[in-house]
Amino acid sequence: MSHPPRISLCMIVRNEEANLRACLQPVLPLFDEVILVDTGSLDETRQVAEELGVKVIDFEWCDDFSAARNAAVEHATGEWIFWLDADDRVDSINRAKLKDVFDRVREPRETEQRRVYIMTTVSPSRHSSEPATLISHARLFQRHPQARWNGRVHEQIVPALEALGDQLIFSDVRIEHVGYLDPAFCQRKANRDLRLLRLDYATDPENPITLFLLGTTYMRTGQPYQALTHLLKSLQLAPAYGDWMRRLYALIVDALLRLGRREEAFGMANEALQRFPLDVELTTRRAELLCEFNDLGSAERSLRELLQAPPARHLVHGASSYHDGREARALLGRIYRETQNFDSAEQVFQELIAEQPAWIPPWVNLGYTYLMQERWGDVEYVAKQIEKCETGEPYALTLRAEAKATRGDLRAARELVDQAIARAPQLAWSRIVLSDILLKDGSDREACIAVQRDILRLNPGNVHAERTLEMLTNPPAPQPASNWPLGWSITVNP
Repeated sequence: MSHPPRISLCMIVRNEEANLRACLQPVLPLFDEVILVDTGSLDETRQVAEELGVKVIDFEWCDDFSAARNAAVEHATGEWIFWLDADDRVDSINRAKLKDVFDRVREPRETEQRRVYIMTTVSPSRHSSEPATLISHARLFQRHPQARWNGRVHEQIVPALEALGDQLIFSDVRIEHVGYLDPAFCQRKANRDLRLLRLDYATDPENPITLFLLGTTYMRTGQPYQALTHLLKSLQLAPAYGDWMRRLYALIVDALLRLGRREEAFGMANEALQRFPLDVELTTRRAELLCEFNDLGSAERSLRELLQAPPARHLVHGASSYHDGREARALLGRIYRETQNFDSAEQVFQELIAEQPAWIPPWVNLGYTYLMQERWGDVEYVAKQIEKCETGEPYALTLRAEAKATRGDLRAARELVDQAIARAPQLAWSRIVLSDILLKDGSDREACIAVQRDILRLNPGNVHAERTLEMLTNPPAPQPASNWPLGWSITVNP
């Protein structure tokens, strides 16, 4: 009788003494062996690994994460390979789910269809009020000489597994990745990623995956023009309609919006939805653009169709955790509000708040719903609730400033919004409200021009700021009418 297939945990590490124990100890009992490839640690990583009974393989770093991962697999003896990074965490709920997956792969099967198990990596934000980032990873796969990682960084194995005919199995296992909580560390990682991706690009400049990853990294580092160049080339060279192309289209739309090219962004969203009908992120972005073009009816219909459709499972490549329909619902609530369907708007925002009380945008939009009805006591109630959220104080101050400005108390409004800007200089919404106050006051044109430029620096492509700046710098030129009020300038994730 043959023995059940063995499962090897493969890791690559460097200077991870602070992380390794927290990563490994909870999951060690699940594996038949652990192979740890060390790429040059100078701390106590090896000692921690040896204390845990882990086999350590020395590997000379060569600017290639795939080479290191492939080396780990070559030293493994299990029929199945599972991988983790030292800054990954598997909690008790997901350890139980993972054990269930392992039990299934260890069961004897009459026909051995090759399989690869897809699991979701969750990178939390620094603050509870912000969404996490989700990435689908092929965490568990069967050994094969051709099952090789490829790419110096953001290394890929799914293409190799698909070429072998592996069936993708979506699991409910979620693995938390805690390595992106420090902004300075994230910036260093992004700079490293750019350097390694440029090396891949130099050797294979027409690889669509490399171009996609380069574009993604340029977007992370605030370089939308460079990102757009690489993303469009990736789209041109992409051979098929892989799930990663959903994210490719979404990034192209985002880059075009940051560059103020909204008509092109709308066209690209339409093209994308021809390929991927009712994709959540793309449908939501297209609906936002429809709202900017004052076509609220079409936006509402597309959002309703999206939210009534059954959810589809596919690989995600860096999507917001709120691209599960919550952003679409929030946008629908804003449409209800602007069409004065206040009861429906309030219901949407209250439901979102009940699901995620720390998410600030539904609170803010609920505050605007009350503000438009002059329910001042309810506006203040919302402001107090926002203050309880992590990072909520500047949002509460800005909402109160908007309420004061709406009631004509521009002096008090200016004091409040100045406090908000002092506490959160990068919050574009506070400066948008400041713009509204300055426009109503009308006494300082230069200050009003300056604040529009500040808004565009913080939120490139902001329609309200672009139109106001054009009006202030070219006053004789007639401006197109817009029903898009100030409240729309609050993005779903301000």
